[in-house]
Amino acid sequence: MASAETGLQSQRHAPKGFFATDSSACRFVLGFLLVAAIVAVYFPVHRHPFFYPDDGYYIVDNPPLQKSLNWETVKWAFTTRRSYWHPITWLCHAVDWQFFGLHPGGHHGVNVAFHALNALVLFWVLRRATGCSGRTSWWRRCLRCIPSMLSP
Repeated sequence: MASAETGLQSQRHAPKGFFATDSSACRFVLGFLLVAAIVAVYFPVHRHPFFYPDDGYYIVDNPPLQKSLNWETVKWAFTTRRSYWHPITWLCHAVDWQFFGLHPGGHHGVNVAFHALNALVLFWVLRRATGCSGRTSWWRRCLRCIPSMLSP
């Protein structure tokens, strides 16, 4: 009798409708909502200036980075140790500089895009790692992604 009551309780609290399943359409909509929330929260950054303790060092006051993206820039990225060795960061900044120059909104927009992509990856990893694919687990994955989404 106790197991029958437990089954009835879980059926009463299960979501109904579109989000009751773990279909690919449901996952797509949830992923879209996660990205839309990130864009809504971080949209104002495209108007922000460079932040000089970091951006001044990495972008504004960095002549090797400001050259066009070529073999010399790639070689510099893999051989320099200004603070610590991080060539992929230097190459990402070089690509940003190539497209946006000294316009900080473009650089910040790329960071928002990376942030949204990371939230989607976290959503996918939580789904795969926890084995949550049942009727009530979709919202738990979304709730676990929210702190990561809202932290800068």
